[in-house]
Amino acid sequence: MLINCHLVVIMVLSTGVHAMTIQSRLNKDTVQLIKIAQRIEFIRKQDEMGNQKVIAMIYISEDSNPVRAMAGDVTWDAHDIDKAKRSIRRHNKTCLIIDRRDQVI
Repeated sequence: MLINCHLVVIMVLSTGVHAMTIQSRLNKDTVQLIKIAQRIEFIRKQDEMGNQKVIAMIYISEDSNPVRAMAGDVTWDAHDIDKAKRSIRRHNKTCLIIDRRDQVI
């Protein structure tokens, strides 16, 4: 019975439905960058296949290049903006959070 439940969750996640998904953990280096970040922007990243993913770009200072928020060896999937904002605010209560999901890179 438990195996069937896992199969259903995997099938739902693979179709792109994001109901009750578990957000992956930020890696330690990303957490340290978030702690000193001046601003964080959410943008959409499109791969070669046309799939889009919401990612967080971390800016340490006003004139710095952005650093992608990472979860392990992959870019952190920030599709649930409310959860992502809570995760960021847990580490840095003063940084500016900008939603630029209309921007695709």
